[in-house]
Amino acid sequence: MDKEGKFIIYCIERYRQIKGMTGPEVIDLFNKYGILEFIRQFFDLLHINGDQCIVQDIDDYIAEQKAGKSQIQSV
Repeated sequence: MDKEGKFIIYCIERYRQIKGMTGPEVIDLFNKYGILEFIRQFFDLLHINGDQCIVQDIDDYIAEQKAGKSQIQSV
């Protein structure tokens, strides 16, 4: 497994623990909003941050995706 793959697993587990979610809930959420690709794309920046910062970055990305989807639907 490559370093990005290991980091993705780490992010899933930390997000699950910090948010009090189950593994399947996190996977569903990450799949819905493209978080796995986000983590791969920004690996170099994310992996140097602490857990709270990583979770906040993921939450911010999800919020942006939600806002973008609602804008597309309203057009």
